[in-house]
Amino acid sequence: MNYLDVELEPDEPLALDRRMIDAEGRMRVPDCRISAARVNDYLGSEIPNGAALGLDMQKIYRVYRDARALKAAASSFEGVQLLDDHVPVSAESPQKSRVVGTVSNVRWQAPYLVADLICWDASAIARIRDGSQKEISCGYAYTPVIESGTVDGESFDIRMLEIVGNHVALVPLGRVGSDVVVADSAPRPRTMAEVIPGFDRLFRGR
Repeated sequence: MNYLDVELEPDEPLALDRRMIDAEGRMRVPDCRISAARVNDYLGSEIPNGAALGLDMQKIYRVYRDARALKAAASSFEGVQLLDDHVPVSAESPQKSRVVGTVSNVRWQAPYLVADLICWDASAIARIRDGSQKEISCGYAYTPVIESGTVDGESFDIRMLEIVGNHVALVPLGRVGSDVVVADSAPRPRTMAEVIPGFDRLFRGR
């Protein structure tokens, strides 16, 4: 298979590390950072079982995506769907209309999860290239543990453990930063259960 390197304008947003277009027009992105062991802000309403943990739903908490847990989660991201938005997926609810590609060769390169992506949808490829959906964000389940600490000079209130990958999404704006975008978009005032019908049922017990 021959690939065509995509020439990028100097000011074009680099959502992905590398981009190649194959003979059928699909975009392939090798060695793309999809997640990172890092501390980020989350609303209490975004944290699984937040109410049961006694969290304030409207308060911002500093949450650490534990490096060992993220490394262990690599295999759970293997072969998951690349989506054009954050929607939980399962065999019973594959969200076929949102699938624009897939994720493979997921591995740990500290502090990142790195993968090879392929996007086979022309509209999604256009949004990647024009910057309207320029960042990558992982969707996953995890177990939150109330624990204070510091990592890389960043303090945290909660540690993510038992991370299980569900999908990778293309989003306009992600949470972690320009080098990688993780889990979901920026904090929002509504819970995921309010935004996505059936969210609690889908992730219960994972």
